[in-house]
Amino acid sequence: MGDKIFAVVVLCAVVASGVPALLYARRVNVLSAAEFLLPVMPVLLLFVSMQTFNAPAQTGYAFIIYPPLAIVASVALLYVRVFLLRHVRVPALSMSIVVLAISCVTAFIVGAIAPPWYE
Repeated sequence: MGDKIFAVVVLCAVVASGVPALLYARRVNVLSAAEFLLPVMPVLLLFVSMQTFNAPAQTGYAFIIYPPLAIVASVALLYVRVFLLRHVRVPALSMSIVVLAISCVTAFIVGAIAPPWYE
């Protein structure tokens, strides 16, 4: 029970650290719904794929370690998308959807094949 509370607290803290990027994206008019989903959806897909397809990963520390790493990577992708990829000559909406799709597919595959993490 304690590790689930820890995971929720970490999720909320890291997602809250993405708020400055969202505010900046709103200020420069490149904000879309994909930016709101980017810190959350890959982590949820990682949870689902680990629960559904990867029973060995539930026995070790993988179920505790991989989701926070996915959260940090998702927020880092949000910052990359907002601050670096906005200079690319691709429309912001399509770039956001592509980044979200790639991160969701990657998280799902990693969750399905992640090895268990023992002591």
